[in-house]
Amino acid sequence: MIEETTTSLKGANITRSPRVLLADAGYCSQANLTHIGESNINALIATGRMKHNE
Repeated sequence: MIEETTTSLKGANITRSPRVLLADAGYCSQANLTHIGESNINALIATGRMKHNE
């Protein structure tokens, strides 16, 4: 997601990089958490799901 966003921004001649990532629980994996930990982006990633009204 980060790489695709960065590519899209460059295509629009936007030179700034994303600084914040918001993702649902589907993106919470060890590989993704490791990658985001090595970047300079603040990440807000859901770690699990809740049923409605919980």
